[in-house]
Amino acid sequence: QDIMGKSRLIMVSNRLPLKPVVDDDGHPTGDFTMSSGGLVTALRGVKDELDFIWVGWIGEEIPLEKQDGLREKLLKDHNCLPVFLSDELVIKYYNGFSNDVLWPLFHYVPLPMYKVGGERKFDTDLWEAYKEANRLFAEAIMSIYTKTDLIWVHDYHLMRLPAELRQRERDCQVAWFLHTPFPTSEIYRMLPVRKELLEGLL
Repeated sequence: QDIMGKSRLIMVSNRLPLKPVVDDDGHPTGDFTMSSGGLVTALRGVKDELDFIWVGWIGEEIPLEKQDGLREKLLKDHNCLPVFLSDELVIKYYNGFSNDVLWPLFHYVPLPMYKVGGERKFDTDLWEAYKEANRLFAEAIMSIYTKTDLIWVHDYHLMRLPAELRQRERDCQVAWFLHTPFPTSEIYRMLPVRKELLEGLL
């Protein structure tokens, strides 16, 4: 029996802890290997005692016809479930809202969060992309979820995910961990979608 009893841990982060294997000429072989990082190192010590699966973005856009094959391969070889995002969505969700809005805000160096030029209006396209990415993560998780699973969501990229999950499975067990201090109310109130973002954690 593992250290969590009958529960399986679903670890969710923006990126999967995988990197492609390349040949001597630098071309991808189609295989992947585990990358380094704090979460990877922490779980490596208990991987034989803990039943867990990792969910995250693979790092590039995958053509639709190759998604099923890659999903099966990563699940079988690495216990990883890829979330498939388009390049266009990543630019807005990851580079735009997560890194250009939330990261600076959570580090007390807020950057402009408005459309370039003209009227100073909050760029809702970035926010909509953030919500859409969180929705796609929820759909991927629900494809493998069982009622005894514990879902552990990581960082500011996925603050809408707990609410998305509970809309689909009201009684699911969800934990969220932020890898930075949460900003003070004086800083956080600068964000136009602050209420909707916090409600995503509930």
